[in-house]
Amino acid sequence: MDNEETTPLGARLKAIREALGYKSAEVARAAGIDRMTLVRIEKGESEHPRVGTLKAITRALHLTDEGCGRLVERAPA
Repeated sequence: MDNEETTPLGARLKAIREALGYKSAEVARAAGIDRMTLVRIEKGESEHPRVGTLKAITRALHLTDEGCGRLVERAPA
């Protein structure tokens, strides 16, 4: 993956999901969101997703609080 400091949130999220072997439909279902919402976030089409949506996605990916924090804190302003 590129430098995490400049990699968009959605791209990092997609890379994590794929590294864990999950399909977008699986994560969306587990997070209780529409699959296209997840796809738009990963593509960067939704630049400022809701915090609750991100929390649901990270829970669906079984990320720790620390992992979630690192994912979000490096998001470009």
